[in-house]
Amino acid sequence: MTTTTPPNHPCTWGSYSYLVLIHEGAKGDKVWQRKATGCADTTQRTFAAGHDAKLKSLLIAAGVGGHQAGGGPGPELERRPDVWALG
Repeated sequence: MTTTTPPNHPCTWGSYSYLVLIHEGAKGDKVWQRKATGCADTTQRTFAAGHDAKLKSLLIAAGVGGHQAGGGPGPELERRPDVWALG
């Protein structure tokens, strides 16, 4: 009997990020910096080993800093406020 191994897909943690306001000009123009996870791992699960805890830390850091974080595997998450860290 042969078993098939599920294919790897990108770690979900790699799709999350948040924006930090770096500078606001006198005319109201803003310069933002994206803080991203930089994860390029692949996995057969939703997250690579330990990356669910790293996501939790990223969301907490974004929330504490008053930043809105988001991302995830698909557009359905953009409609779910419970997956966004709000400051």
